[in-house]
Amino acid sequence: MSSNDKSALVSIVMPTYNHARFIGEAIESVLTQTYGNFELIIIDNYSTDNTAEIVASYNDDRIKYLKFRNHGIIAASRNHGIKNSNGKYIAFLDSDDVWLPQKLELQFNLMESNQEIGMSYVLYSHLLDDTSSVKGIFPKPSSRLRGNVFTSLYRKSVIANSGAMVRMEVFNELGLLDENPKLVTIEDYEMWLRIARSRPIDYVDNKSQLLYRIRNDNASNLTKLFTKLQREMFLANKYAHDVGKLSYINVIFSKTIHLIYDSIIPIGRQPDIF
Repeated sequence: MSSNDKSALVSIVMPTYNHARFIGEAIESVLTQTYGNFELIIIDNYSTDNTAEIVASYNDDRIKYLKFRNHGIIAASRNHGIKNSNGKYIAFLDSDDVWLPQKLELQFNLMESNQEIGMSYVLYSHLLDDTSSVKGIFPKPSSRLRGNVFTSLYRKSVIANSGAMVRMEVFNELGLLDENPKLVTIEDYEMWLRIARSRPIDYVDNKSQLLYRIRNDNASNLTKLFTKLQREMFLANKYAHDVGKLSYINVIFSKTIHLIYDSIIPIGRQPDIF
């Protein structure tokens, strides 16, 4: 394959479990992409709703539907999708999120134009499930990262999983997502840090290309927040030697404050103060 291949395959990895309510909209947002050379790999953790029937209703040979039991480790589902992919690039889409039509094309062109970057991401908006309203564009301009950004990304995660695209060669070089149970829900963030430590990253400097769904059942409670804080601390400790003691202490303090704030005002309802 040439270094600048305008028809390279993009593999889209979509884990799902009991998302029959949402997955049709997610699939349709892929099928309506302006860049059409893709394969959509859906990894179903043995859903008990009618997810399988909804997927089967799409008569498109670019869709692969795989059953895979992940035992609560979503990184295992994503890794199963990567292992069954054929693309030059791997893009991720959660089965309750939605892409805008130019997302793949814009991101593909960006990565083809700069062979040095290991991954890219797009801006996103919150899709509030209870009202179907769309709010904001994230990350905010002051938080958008490009280039060699490991230390900045260590301080704060700004990349939505459903907005990321990674070169397959990067997974071959650095390994797949970490399936450690202590990283559940933030295994993507760990992967982005691993990539940012070794390669530049970039983003599509355009309007939002992703609708990130904020669901009512995602409401925070103290138990969830404490668990999330434990996972964030585990990840911060994993890379502490790469950033120094002062940065580590600042990160721990910042993450604690953000989690307390999230416990008071749910994501999607917050004013733009961070």
